[in-house]
Amino acid sequence: MAYNKINKLKRYKNIQEVTRQYYIPGYTTLKGVWNKYIYPVYLISYEHYLRIIGEPALNERIKEEEEKKGGKQMEIF
Repeated sequence: MAYNKINKLKRYKNIQEVTRQYYIPGYTTLKGVWNKYIYPVYLISYEHYLRIIGEPALNERIKEEEEKKGGKQMEIF
């Protein structure tokens, strides 16, 4: 689905950060965070949201992909 893996991983990282910001264990639910903050912005299903939250070590994966891509991207200016 994702053409650019780096952008997909960065979006996953943003979703995890929003969840960390608004999820309070014992007070809020993940379904509530998804319904109020995630779904209106990212338009993903609840099941996909749960998979994204479970993604480990996104920072390392982003660095790996950027190194793998290297200097292959053309610059406009």
